[in-house]
Amino acid sequence: MSVSTTASAKRFEKEFHESERRRDILRTLLVESMTERYTVPSPKEFILDEVVNATLAHGGSEKADRIRQTDYRRGKGDPMSYEHELFEVLEGELKTIRKRIESRILDGVVKMASPYMVRSPPDRPHQEVELYTLWESIRPPTMQSSWAVPHRMVANVKNKILPAMSEAERRSVLGIAEEMKPRMSHDFAYIRKHFMW
Repeated sequence: MSVSTTASAKRFEKEFHESERRRDILRTLLVESMTERYTVPSPKEFILDEVVNATLAHGGSEKADRIRQTDYRRGKGDPMSYEHELFEVLEGELKTIRKRIESRILDGVVKMASPYMVRSPPDRPHQEVELYTLWESIRPPTMQSSWAVPHRMVANVKNKILPAMSEAERRSVLGIAEEMKPRMSHDFAYIRKHFMW
């Protein structure tokens, strides 16, 4: 095996473990923020909204909830720029919120929320964020507006993921999850009123 192949393999392994860590952060946020019978909203944009705005709120930012997915769905913003505008608020508040949120948790949220352009198919470029990919890998395909979190995932978070975190990480992730609860309740009210599925 060549030196460059070994380096590539190590880099891939490191990226894989970091991605799994972010998936565990997302799983924990979902499980610990559930407000309605072990269900969470299915639309990935709602989950991004809840995670980012809850992170801002837990970090003490006054800019939490300035950009909400429900506003974009009501036509108060360009849906094509939603992810980018939400990330700009998060990025602009990093100095403020970094003081209150453990760095590995905050870095994980920032990486999950960082938008990038997807040009596939070439005639339909769109914004994407890692959180959407992680969300799709956690939640099975569904045509319902909410998703029942399986007991196995709840048990994994409670018995393995949370105990493996440091005290500071656990405090941060649970604080963000607590801030997600009212936002998730708000989104469920919106879903019940506007979604037929």
